[in-house]
Amino acid sequence: MKKFLALALAIAMIVSLSSVAMATDIDPVATNAKFETGGAEEYTLKVENGDSTDPDVYGPIVGLYGPFSYDSEDRALYDAVDHKTAGKEGVYGPVEFGEAAYYAIINYVPDNFDEEDDDEYEVELDSADIDESNGKFLVVKDSEVVSNLKIKTDWEEGGDLVKSIKVVKRKIVNYTKAADGDFVRTDSDYDEDYYYPTLEELGLTKYDMEKDDYVYFLVVEYEESNSHNDADLIGTVTLNKSKDPKVDDLELDIGFSVDWEHNYRTDAENCTIKDDPDFEFVAEKNYALKFDCDEEVELTFDDESTFTVDVSGQSKILFNWNNNYISKVAAKYPYAELNFWNGNGAKFNRVGEFFFNCEDLEGNQFLYQVNADGTLSEVAGAEWDDSDEGFYFNTRVLGSYVVSDMELDVVSNVQGAVSAPVAPAPVVTNPATGVEG
Repeated sequence: MKKFLALALAIAMIVSLSSVAMATDIDPVATNAKFETGGAEEYTLKVENGDSTDPDVYGPIVGLYGPFSYDSEDRALYDAVDHKTAGKEGVYGPVEFGEAAYYAIINYVPDNFDEEDDDEYEVELDSADIDESNGKFLVVKDSEVVSNLKIKTDWEEGGDLVKSIKVVKRKIVNYTKAADGDFVRTDSDYDEDYYYPTLEELGLTKYDMEKDDYVYFLVVEYEESNSHNDADLIGTVTLNKSKDPKVDDLELDIGFSVDWEHNYRTDAENCTIKDDPDFEFVAEKNYALKFDCDEEVELTFDDESTFTVDVSGQSKILFNWNNNYISKVAAKYPYAELNFWNGNGAKFNRVGEFFFNCEDLEGNQFLYQVNADGTLSEVAGAEWDDSDEGFYFNTRVLGSYVVSDMELDVVSNVQGAVSAPVAPAPVVTNPATGVEG
């Protein structure tokens, strides 16, 4: 991986919270976010006096500060490129393919400007005067600063990774400071085993961001990918705004690596599979896996299902799974209680044995494979095990499967459901009690 981001101003802030760092075994983050400024042909400042003696001042956009990850559930920002803590519990990790990198938009307000009697007026700013000694760099909290902003991009590398680039407004609930020397979770369900960065650690208090602020970001959204590799995005973003506060041709460099949070490059302990793996694959997470043995291994999932397979000569793969409800399948069987196990279609060199755990389900269960078109078919050779309370069957492909509390009408058995093509979503399986395999 090439290293880049030669930037005008680097900000690295480390908050010493050693007592909790010991409790969580996670060191506080020295933020990798950077403040990138650029030159523009023209800047203007917009001032509204109105009836107030304290005028509203809207400064022009002068730079970006980032990148960050954003968790919409927590409404919180995280260090987006902190690979050294990726994979540790409670650390959000890098921006992945299919996600987005957030750059806080920074504007500039000088300490002094010429007062006028007009209710509303503009002030021209010289680029040489835009300096911290003459004013403040601030995160943008007002729509006046970003309204009618035009964005142009020129990508040197990785442009095909970008799905969209746009301005968004987000509420930020990271705390400004850690309370009583502790790490502070962003919601009421504080868990001391989790790590949540403060705005100070992320370097954002410097730009006047506080908890519960609504802030504007430039968001680079990335395309989905089925590759286990990482990738670089390098290029220039040019911002133009003809409405006050004005900015003409502000060029800003963007350089960023997109990677999987769990991958063999930075999380080798969990993602380099050896002959005795001691790791559970968590639902709804991506894993870029490398295989470092020529043995039979048992991959364990956090619902206690397993896949046992010989990984001799196995190439690297991207794997993910979930228990998400597939509505287009469920709609066809409104009277059945369905439970899904959806793999992403990861294909292994050799046929392995999958165990679908049904321990928490009551009554008779019937197993089916979910095909790419949403139909169901039986899983060839699937067998129910009373003692283990689940189904065993052979497959090379981790597709999508569903168990039902009643027998369902399905398409005829797909030959070698074991090796049937699987869509990036699901492909399902077979019968249980009393149903022929």
